[in-house]
Amino acid sequence: MQTLSLSDVGKLIQDPDQQTKSQMVEKLTKDLNRDLFSSRERTIVFDIVRLLIRDTAVLVRRTIAENLKHNQLIPHDIVLTLANDDDIDVSRHILKCSQVLTEDDLLQIIGSTSSVAKLLVISKRQHLPATLATALIKREIKEVSEAVIANKTAHITEEAYDCLINRYEHHPDLLSKMVERNDLPISIIEKLIHLVEEDVAKTMAEKYQLDLETINNHQQNLVETITQTSKKSLKDEIEKYNLMIQIASTKTTLEEMNTYVSLIKKQRQLSHSLAIHALCTGNLLLFTVTLAHLADISAEHANTIIKTKIQDPTFEALYRRATMPSPLLLPIKEVITYLQELIANHIPTISLKDELYQHFKEFSSETGFEQLLPLMNPKL
Repeated sequence: MQTLSLSDVGKLIQDPDQQTKSQMVEKLTKDLNRDLFSSRERTIVFDIVRLLIRDTAVLVRRTIAENLKHNQLIPHDIVLTLANDDDIDVSRHILKCSQVLTEDDLLQIIGSTSSVAKLLVISKRQHLPATLATALIKREIKEVSEAVIANKTAHITEEAYDCLINRYEHHPDLLSKMVERNDLPISIIEKLIHLVEEDVAKTMAEKYQLDLETINNHQQNLVETITQTSKKSLKDEIEKYNLMIQIASTKTTLEEMNTYVSLIKKQRQLSHSLAIHALCTGNLLLFTVTLAHLADISAEHANTIIKTKIQDPTFEALYRRATMPSPLLLPIKEVITYLQELIANHIPTISLKDELYQHFKEFSSETGFEQLLPLMNPKL
């Protein structure tokens, strides 16, 4: 492949015609992308590019930016100059695609630019990191926030979602776009369903297979004044997990449940309490997968242990690895064994609080059961 000659370089620097320069730049940048230069030649070419990006002709700068946007060998200073170009037709290629730009570079641009167009382009970057998504959202420009939400590969934290809800609570169009995402934290689902229009709330209820009446009651219970402090504490703890468990009840396969618990873990809501609450409502699958994540083993492995080795030291090792409460080991094994009997008899084991409570209430004086039984109480 023939590369640029000295004559070509002369034309690049001296020729006032934009079209001629653009054609030469096209050839130069394509040769760079094909890696046709030696190390010494590449250094010279980069110096030529540094001269060219100062060119007043937008066509020349745009050609450079467009052709080099995916090239990771381009010096950082060249890429940064192109990213900061005042003409969006030049900068958009680098801002959207270049991997040479660092997060700090982009954070600086997000914080300092007055160009909404630049913010919109950055919002569309593939796998937009949470730091950048949060910075863009905190600019409080509605169309930019909408672009971040529309970017299915953007990582949006619970804090950023909270910012969106607080800022755009009275903007149903933006809230509706949030509903379309698949990474909403449980707490955000709960807030959104009370803010969106009725038809959107129904769509959410269908998507997550939620009972709107139950959720409404849940919200009312959270603000209810309860006179007995100990009862209030326990009731609040149960309320904290009931929505997560309700959503989990729609996951019928190990793979589905593992995906759901992975999301809970990512949102830093994975806990020993979730595992215990799941078991006390009869959701053995949620308990199993939660235990697997707490122990940092595969869901398949944990499922095999619980199904076949519940009375074996292997289960106790899994239990200890997950750092579950030691006093609850024996009662938890009893509950698992009973649920397995129900499964063997083809009795559905989802939402069995009343059945579990009736079966185990005679054990109330035994160690550990005094902690589990209140969680099984259907009246709480």
